[in-house]
Amino acid sequence: MAADAALTFILSCASMKTALSILRAMLLLVLCPLLVTDAYAGYDKTEWGMALAQVRTLYPGGEAKNNQDGTTEYWVIKHVTDLTAYVGFFFEARKGLTYVTLLFPQPGTEIDVKNGIYKRMTGTSADTAHNLLVSALTAKYGAPAQESEEGTTSSTFWFSMAGDFIMLRRTVENKPRVNIVNIGLSYSKAAERRNAEGL
Repeated sequence: MAADAALTFILSCASMKTALSILRAMLLLVLCPLLVTDAYAGYDKTEWGMALAQVRTLYPGGEAKNNQDGTTEYWVIKHVTDLTAYVGFFFEARKGLTYVTLLFPQPGTEIDVKNGIYKRMTGTSADTAHNLLVSALTAKYGAPAQESEEGTTSSTFWFSMAGDFIMLRRTVENKPRVNIVNIGLSYSKAAERRNAEGL
C-alpha cells in the first residue's frame, strides 16, 4: 500500500526531473541502512584477503604458525561479548585471510597461545556461553538461516549482509564424571564454507 501511494505521488509530480529526484531520495532512505550495516566482508576489523602483517597490526601479541600445506595460522586472545576467545586467523598463500575461528575456553582459565592449549568448558558455563553467543549473533545478523543437530553436536548458521558465512558449533564429549563442551564460532566467505576442525 505504501509503495502504491509513493508511486501515485511520483506519477502526479509535474516534471520527470522532480519524480526522479524523489525516487532517488526514497531509494537512499531504503538502501543506506543496508549499506552501512556489514558493509564490508570479514571478521571484526579484518577484511578477507588481508595479509598476516595487516592482521597482526590490528591484533598484536599473537602467535603465528606456518603449516605444511602452505597455510598460515595466527592466534590471539580477544574478548567477545562477555567471553574470552582464543581466535585463529587462517591465511592461504595467494588468497590472504580466508577464515577465522573463535574457540571459547572455560571462563577464568588461562590460554597458552604459544602452545595452543586451553581448558574446554563444562556444564553450566558452556550452556551460558552458547546462549550468550546465539543471542549476540541473532541481534547482529537476524534469525539463524539454519540450525541442525547430529548426535552430540549442534550447529547454527547465519549469513551477514556482505555474504559472510557464520557458524556456531557446540559439541559435547561425554567423559566419566563430566561432560566437556567445545564451543566454536567460525567466519568465512559464503563461497568458501568449510567445516573447521576442532569446533
